[in-house]
Amino acid sequence: MDERQHIRIDQYLSGEMTAEEQKAFERIIAQNPEVAAEVELQREITTAFQEPEVVDLEQKLEQVMRPVSSKNRFPFPSQQRWAVAATVLLVAGLAYFLFKALQPSMTPDELYLTYTKLPKTLEVKVESRSIPDESAPRQDSLRQLFKQIDELYQAEQSLAALTLFQQNEPSLSSEYPAAAPYIKGILFLSQSNFEAALSALGQVKIGPYAEPADWYSTMILLRVEGDTDKVRQQLRLFSGYENPFQDTAREIMMALESL
Repeated sequence: MDERQHIRIDQYLSGEMTAEEQKAFERIIAQNPEVAAEVELQREITTAFQEPEVVDLEQKLEQVMRPVSSKNRFPFPSQQRWAVAATVLLVAGLAYFLFKALQPSMTPDELYLTYTKLPKTLEVKVESRSIPDESAPRQDSLRQLFKQIDELYQAEQSLAALTLFQQNEPSLSSEYPAAAPYIKGILFLSQSNFEAALSALGQVKIGPYAEPADWYSTMILLRVEGDTDKVRQQLRLFSGYENPFQDTAREIMMALESL
């Protein structure tokens, strides 16, 4: 990777890019695994040096190296002062990174359990399309049915909610082709039926449910298949642009790097 790319990464992480430049660079991150990996590495280094212990060390070194008055000169020559300071910083940095490396890392299964947060509600976003007057009562009935399913889900009766959904699945899927497979996938996931959940979520291709369906599919793959290239690729995609799962994706990627 050339120096120009490193400069762009630094500008991106420090927020010096314009909105247009940031969007363009995020597209590069999503398409180039090498750039994405370098961005994550630089972000980890920046985060590490923002830790309280490192910040405290830097402040102490700044005080030590601050010019002193002629009445209270530092007892070492200038070159020795810098050598001592550099040695202290190097030792402290190595100790810090060694400490971080020795911290227990989480397995993919533990990462799944820690970071998979199911939606609190299964509220249905009504799909925009013209509804003939004669079908309005049926639409109202289906919306009421979705409401009942959601109430059971929120009451932590997901098995009953799944049963009710499956009993009315043909009608729900016909009228709500985007929402139905997503909700079905979440209900299966709440029952830890990963294979069925992955199958249902895989049917969601476009619309407002596509992004969360991709996210939960990624988490299922992390749980079932472990740390694979496919999982990492999906996590990089989610970490590369603004979305509800961006921060979580970055945290999981950092955790995977420590495995």
